[in-house]
Amino acid sequence: MKKNNFCIESLLLSLLICANVLKFFINKIDTNFLTFFYILFIFITLINNYKKIDFHSIRKEVCVFYITSFIVICFSFLYSINLSSEIKAFKLFVIFASMLCINLLDPKKIELTIYYSIIFITLYSIIILLDYNKALSFLRQSNYLTISFPIGISLSMVLVSLIIDVYNKKKSLFLNVIFILISFIDFFALLKFSARGSIIFPFFVLLFALLFLSIKKASIKTFKILLFIVVIIFIFYLLYINNTTSIDFNRMMRLFENTESESRWSLWNYYIDYCINNEWFIFGGGTYSSELIFGIYPHNLFLQFAGEFGLIGIISCVINTICVLIVQFKALSISIKNKNIDNKVLFIIVGGLIYLFLIHLKSYSIYDSSILFIFVSLTMTYSVYVLKKNKMEGKI
Repeated sequence: MKKNNFCIESLLLSLLICANVLKFFINKIDTNFLTFFYILFIFITLINNYKKIDFHSIRKEVCVFYITSFIVICFSFLYSINLSSEIKAFKLFVIFASMLCINLLDPKKIELTIYYSIIFITLYSIIILLDYNKALSFLRQSNYLTISFPIGISLSMVLVSLIIDVYNKKKSLFLNVIFILISFIDFFALLKFSARGSIIFPFFVLLFALLFLSIKKASIKTFKILLFIVVIIFIFYLLYINNTTSIDFNRMMRLFENTESESRWSLWNYYIDYCINNEWFIFGGGTYSSELIFGIYPHNLFLQFAGEFGLIGIISCVINTICVLIVQFKALSISIKNKNIDNKVLFIIVGGLIYLFLIHLKSYSIYDSSILFIFVSLTMTYSVYVLKKNKMEGKI
């Protein structure tokens, strides 16, 4: 029975991470049906894990993070404009409740969740490569980012796993071959679409990994990882330029050559001016006001929180970002310092989180950012586990 509970919770959470994959298979872009999966996950997790609640072991950073988040959730209900904004506020509340439940999961469940997600997304990539017409059919009612978004998550996590193995000098040949194969499958699937962020951000994740692994002390390991990353980027660059159209290639290059011509910059500047003129950055425009009043969400996580919830949104973003960074940095630093990175799950989750964070700096509304919030909670939960384990072993 315990084994089944273990699988059910991990399976449900991985399905939530693969929400866009679910949309693809049922050919439905509407996300409201996913609320049922969140509620089911909350219900099952509470039933199976309520006895594990230990208020004495909660870190102050985690406590501050969830208190601040709860204040924003309450404010979203109080500042609702109409029924549509109340529905969005309820959606945020359900996601928040799911994040709290993730803290009850043990490390093995989180580990299984991550690997389930990679498997599901890889199968999804294979289907896209084998049946591109199905992807085009779904693309007509969605957009290229909806399809490519989950593939980037898988690619980021797989590449981080390979880097950690290089750093660790692990010789798990079979698993590494599988992950290399998955990375190529994911990348070729991404080439079918013109989602620039999904293609380039996984490689930014690699650079973040290199920076962190070498932040303590540069060594021969650092050089090996640098060489490994250069080889990976070079191989995928050759694959990209030989398998993409000139239009998509020029569009990609505009990211590095002329940022002022990018529509995101115009949107952000227009949104900032509108918020300043209407004092939204002080009092907030209200829940879902970006679309109900302004006409379009700003495609930036921080801007939308600041615009819709004013000073409360700004303060909560600053506090929560600091809390997440502190817990992550401590856990990763302790793991590297104590040479305790045989368990790659923390590094894999952080890799996925960095990718998601970069994506949400240029795309998505906060009401469609549930996967980002799930990864934040997964990272916080697993980081606390790593810190607690090292403390028990006397390594802190």
